[in-house]
Formats: sequence, structure tokens, C-alpha cells
Amino acid sequence: MSDPIIIGAGPLGLMAALALSDQITKNSSFKKITLIGADAPKDARTTAILNEGVRFLSDLGVWQQFQDKTAPLKVMRIVDGTKRLIRAPEARFDSSEIDADSFGHNIKNQDLLKTLNEAVVARDNIVRIKEPASAINLESTTALEGKERAVVTLKGGTTLSTDLLVAADGRNSMTREAAAIQTKKWSYPQIAMVMNLSHKRDHDFISTEFHTESGPFTLVPLPGKNSSLVWVEKPDEAQRLMALPREDLAAIISEKSHYLLGDVSIKTKPMSYPLSGLMAEDYGKGSVVLIGESAHVFPPIGAQGMNLGIRDVKALVECITQSSIHGSAQLSLSDQYSKARKKDIVSRTKAIDTLNRSLLTDMLPVHLGRGIGLFAINSLPTLRKFVMKTGLGAQ
Repeated sequence: MSDPIIIGAGPLGLMAALALSDQITKNSSFKKITLIGADAPKDARTTAILNEGVRFLSDLGVWQQFQDKTAPLKVMRIVDGTKRLIRAPEARFDSSEIDADSFGHNIKNQDLLKTLNEAVVARDNIVRIKEPASAINLESTTALEGKERAVVTLKGGTTLSTDLLVAADGRNSMTREAAAIQTKKWSYPQIAMVMNLSHKRDHDFISTEFHTESGPFTLVPLPGKNSSLVWVEKPDEAQRLMALPREDLAAIISEKSHYLLGDVSIKTKPMSYPLSGLMAEDYGKGSVVLIGESAHVFPPIGAQGMNLGIRDVKALVECITQSSIHGSAQLSLSDQYSKARKKDIVSRTKAIDTLNRSLLTDMLPVHLGRGIGLFAINSLPTLRKFVMKTGLGAQ
């Protein structure tokens, strides 16, 4: 295997570079990692990293550096905040039920990116190129015994080649397009508004997700008396809300959260973006593998997006390890990776899509089914533990 190239320097691209860098001491088939992509833009949002991701980042040697910059998520609540005839019972999940101190931690993206970038710079075996790629071409080569080679052309005209190109360049992935990997795309009649808040009351490390007729309204703890908010609304209402003065918007948030945290203040500029979904038909093809949003996109429900991407990176490392141990195999590395990721990606994407659409529909049978499901989860301890472990990626 030639030296891998990663396209995209967001959180998952940086994590992939660090994880593959660790493989160099275990895999003599490559000597360095090349990471191509401009620095990710400043981002006031936060990410909830579940325990599996925390352990992964600890193994990379970066989690220990966050110290007081994260807040543990000890309890997760799902509250039916609709005014419909059939309402689901509240579901409350306590990490102590599965013998864990927390389900994970919430961290500001800017802190996550800063630490990951510093770790990448400190690795001598990672070549960081901030000049963006201008073109990606795939070609067969007899020198690689018929395998496909990816040729990356930089903006300045320099070319680099590899037989392992990792696409971490997002939902509009140029790498995925070059590999001719088809996708299924869809959109939702929803806008997500995100911002960070300060508040009068302690959050007690409880994350609360209100399910409303327009989508989730989710408060996630940050250090101190601070929380992040992801608020999904219909486009016209989101546009109206985003135009309000901060004080007026904060008052609405306090009321919509039933004063759970008391009066709130908005600490960061509110941002908004339309919700959409994407799922690639394959997650690896030829010399290309897809990670993160180049492979899957879905609404911000249940802290699943980034954590699914982290499992992409872990699976890629595992496939490289297995290929190194067993040598030539019936399946190529990209095919092994695609096969390894299919069940997890498809099941998570469909589950989140179904849950989100169930909030938007006015069909009573759907509301009844959701209510029965949450009632069963609340009532059956074995099912509760299974759901909690599955949500953490442990099943």
C-alpha cells in the first residue's frame, strides 16, 4: 500500500490523519500521511462525543488535553413537547443504568479543532497541505498490479498519487464524485438553528431533547451554567425567529424550554442551515473510501452524526490492520471497508430519518407507534439497556 492521502481537514479528516499516523509503527507498507485541505472555518457549534469516541480520542492522545473544556452527559431526556392528541411519555436515560459515569461529553467545535490541529502539527509523519485540491482523477496502473491509483492535483499544479484516498471532504465531496459513487439525497422542510446559551439554573449534566411538531429542540450541557441549543423549525418560522433581537429570541427560548434552565442569554451568534439527508451507495470503491458526511448526512438527533463518523475512522484502521496481517485478500481494502460500514450507516440513517419524519406527520397511527415504543423502553429494563448501548454504538 502506498502512503495514504486524506482530503478534508475538518474534525474527522484530522482524526483520520492521527489514527493512520499511529498505524505507521504497525504497518510498514506506508511511511507518511498526507492531509490536504484548508483549515475548517471558525465554528461556534458544539459536538456531543459519546464514550466510544472519547476512548478513541484518548487513544490518539488528544482527549486528555481538553480538561475543563467539556461537560459530561450523565442523563439524556426525550420529552414529547407536541400538543397532539397522542403524546409519548417522557423517556429518561441515566448513564448509571449501564454502569457508566456518563454517556459522553459535549465540547465546542473550536476547542476540538484547535487540539486536533495541534496534534497533527506535532506528528512528523503527517504532511499537512493547506492548499486545496483542484482536481482528483482515478486511473488503473499495471505498476500496482491492476489496482486503481488516485491522482490528486493541487491548486498550484503539483500532483500526488496514492492507492488509498480518504474522502473527508463533506457532503459535497469532490473525492466521492471523482470515484463515481452514487448517492441518495433528500431534504426536509426544516431549518436548524444553533447557538450557545448561558442560564440561571444548573443543568445538572442533563441533556434534554424536546420533540415538537416542527422537529427537535435540544439543550446539551456545556461547562458551567452554559448549554448548546439545536432548535429545528419550519423555514418560515425559523426565518422570523432569526430576525428577532437576541433578547426577544432568548425570551422565547426560555419559554419553549419550560424554564428548565431558568432565564437564558444567547452567547454566540445564532446560525441556521437547512436540513437534508444523504447516503452513499458504496462507502469505498477502488482507491477511495468515504468517511463522515461524504458518506452519510442526517438531522441532528440523538448525537449520532459525528459519532458515526468516528466509527468510520475506526473501521478504516481495522481494515488496514487486517489487510496488513493477512496480506492479499479476496476483497480490496475499499470493499472490506464498505462492507464493514454498511449495516451501521444504513440502520442509523434510516432510524434518524424515520424518527424525524414521525415528528412532522399528522398521522395518528405514527404518533401511537412512537408513544408505544417509548413506553416500552421506559417499562422494560433489558430493552432500556439495549437502546442505551445501541445509541452509544456498542451494539
